[in-house]
Amino acid sequence: MKRRPIGLFLKGAGMGAADAVPGVSGGTIAFITGIYEELINTTKQFGPSAFGAWRRGGWVGLSRHLNLAFLIPLLLGVAVSLVSVAHLALWLMEAQPLLLEGFFFGLVAASALVVGQAGERWKIWYLLPLLIGLMLAEWLP
Repeated sequence: MKRRPIGLFLKGAGMGAADAVPGVSGGTIAFITGIYEELINTTKQFGPSAFGAWRRGGWVGLSRHLNLAFLIPLLLGVAVSLVSVAHLALWLMEAQPLLLEGFFFGLVAASALVVGQAGERWKIWYLLPLLIGLMLAEWLP
């Protein structure tokens, strides 16, 4: 799939921002933005087969095999965001915890919506774990 480098950089920045906060996963952002599967498939290419791709196609073959057109802008976005957002996230955890918790809730809700649209029809009993979790969250100290 053809992707624009600036879009991948921004998605990587979102992943890095999520990774800067303890307990939040950049994988959640990858999932929400639709790049999770490609990211997993790309990481599978790092192994002995990469050496074979390099021998057959040189640096160009290796670059294609490792999907570097996808990975480099994404990782640059993660790195820039981790460096720039880490201090902001720590400050938010201390100064504005409710704002940060709202952001986390939004991430989880967006993930639930993406999963909900994945195909299978919903059944009413799928809500049982949600209800149990809500009750436990209310009753536990």
